[in-house]
Amino acid sequence: MKQLFILIALAMTLGAYAQTSSSAPAQSSKEKEKAEKKAERDEKREERHAKYIKYIDSLVMLGKFNFTPENFQLQPAGMTHTLHNPSFGVDFYPTYINVVLPIFVGITPPYGMGVMNFSTRERPGYMAVQTSDGWEITFDASRYVDNAKEFKLTIYSVSGQATLYITDQYDTSTMYSGYIKEI
Repeated sequence: MKQLFILIALAMTLGAYAQTSSSAPAQSSKEKEKAEKKAERDEKREERHAKYIKYIDSLVMLGKFNFTPENFQLQPAGMTHTLHNPSFGVDFYPTYINVVLPIFVGITPPYGMGVMNFSTRERPGYMAVQTSDGWEITFDASRYVDNAKEFKLTIYSVSGQATLYITDQYDTSTMYSGYIKEI
């Protein structure tokens, strides 16, 4: 009787071991498939990301793109104003720049609101410098507006986000946040 009990226990143990060892390769092959699919998705994501960075860089290098602001704010701590007018923006072309932006008017508070609207005949003081994050573009518009204004556009190649700072001769600075796109 003891021998029969030992044989049954041994058979059950061997059966359980055989069942575990046969399902282990099936599970590991499924895990391998999942890991391969994940690696493939990661690779495609990286390719899309690299392609977008090249796209943003090519827009800036060609010098033909549009900065579209979504909001603007008087610096350092003014109220943020959301923009809903699709005609606001700065168009960069290889030979000129077109600017249509809302601005704060006045030297001291309370500031009024106005629209800065001008086109340059050339790109005065235009300089595009590639940085570790993307691009920094500067130009001067003192010949085209009432008071000297310096423009500094920072473009982040990873996201397409851009921030434009306009500083006038009175050191009043306005920040515009938005994005760039192809014209």
